[in-house]
Amino acid sequence: MADRVSRLSEIIAKHEVPLIADWLKEQSRELADRSDLIKDAELKVQGKEFLELLRSGLKSGNLSDIQSPDWEGVRDILTRISRSRALQGFTPSETASFVFALKRPLFVCLQQELQSEPLELTYVA
Repeated sequence: MADRVSRLSEIIAKHEVPLIADWLKEQSRELADRSDLIKDAELKVQGKEFLELLRSGLKSGNLSDIQSPDWEGVRDILTRISRSRALQGFTPSETASFVFALKRPLFVCLQQELQSEPLELTYVA
């Protein structure tokens, strides 16, 4: 299990630039009516930081306890993003879309990376 989690972290690192670009596109679609509240540059910085902290949490191999110190960075950034988005006027649902918008680009990335290993995809996804 730890090897697969570590591999997921490596795949995210390897594809970070296109993953962030695709994630930004997803967020832009989700927040099309609210683009006046947040700039793409801020979304990009938050996305990059989130992915770095997510990779760090994944490297720990500890997926069963997100309250552990291994996941503190992820919890902290989500708290900061939630706070700043609330102050910017976003709804809780719009704020949640920040993370949910990562799902499609991440799965596409995993499908491309693991296309020759379909069974492996079921373990990492």
